[in-house]
Amino acid sequence: MTIATVAAPLSIVASGQRLLDVVQQILVNDYGIEIPDIVGVMPGGLIAYDGPQLTVNLVTITLGLPGAARTTTDHPTKTQQFYEWNLMLLRDTPVIGNDGTASTPDPVDLAASAVQLFNDASAMWATMVTINANYLMSTAGVPFGYGPLHALGPDGGLAGCGLSVFVLADS
Repeated sequence: MTIATVAAPLSIVASGQRLLDVVQQILVNDYGIEIPDIVGVMPGGLIAYDGPQLTVNLVTITLGLPGAARTTTDHPTKTQQFYEWNLMLLRDTPVIGNDGTASTPDPVDLAASAVQLFNDASAMWATMVTINANYLMSTAGVPFGYGPLHALGPDGGLAGCGLSVFVLADS
């Protein structure tokens, strides 16, 4: 059997780095969010909570439209391929025992941490709205999707938010 065409390799790394760069720029410049020291495109489907971080990692490559996977194609219809990225922003948060004792965290510290995490979540969502409205990850007419935004942690003294982002492969 002869295959008439061979698909070009996907630029996964470039897509992930572009998403991270655009998100970081908007979070800092538009919403005044302080970015943690750990920033990068990370390997694997689950990221280790190694410290406060802003990370992007590849979850899946899928066919169809974001949120409506398609596993088969009808010739000659061109199937769209999407990267699903996990965007994650983690911060230090008080937890039982993080002061070297088994005491519960101070309610004032917990409330302050919650406010910061809620601000991060709000800014992360607004960043996606900005990206989508201004076609910063695609052009007009090219599908781009995001959501849901979900809370992460607390785990090991870290908490934050994560967000699924769907970008057309090689857009």
